[in-house]
Parts: sequence; C-alpha cells; structure tokens
Amino acid sequence: RSLAYVIAIHMLNNSIAFIQLHMQ
Repeated sequence: RSLAYVIAIHMLNNSIAFIQLHMQ
C-alpha cells in the first residue's frame, strides 16, 4: 500500500465522520 492510499482512506474516514456528525 502506498502512502497516497493511506492518506486517501484517512481523509475519507474523516469526511464520513464529519458528515455523520452534522446529519444528527
């Protein structure tokens, strides 16, 4: 796995958590 892959997954998880926080 490349560093870009890890960063992409990390940003995706952050965006999902951010959206879920504001959807409540």
